[in-house]
Amino acid sequence: PLPAGKPPAGMEMPKTVEEMIKKADDFHASGKTHLEKSKAASDNATWIDEGMKALSDFKSAQILYTAAQEKLDDSGETVPRALVEKFRINMQGLVMARKQVP
Repeated sequence: PLPAGKPPAGMEMPKTVEEMIKKADDFHASGKTHLEKSKAASDNATWIDEGMKALSDFKSAQILYTAAQEKLDDSGETVPRALVEKFRINMQGLVMARKQVP
């Protein structure tokens, strides 16, 4: 099992670190878009729906960033500072999304 939890149902875990990071980057970008839509929403239904989508995307990105770091650790490679930074920034988005949804 991954330290960040199991992948969500339907999420296929990429085989390479590069693929994990690319997929995590995509989830992170989508999470940011949904978070902005949630913050800008004038009705509760959209606010909650977009906030939940943001939360889901940031969680998926976190799982993938963690898996990439674990794979590098297991192979004895150094985790690049850029990956650690992506992990940290995504965690901030995850915290913001959690505060955004009821």
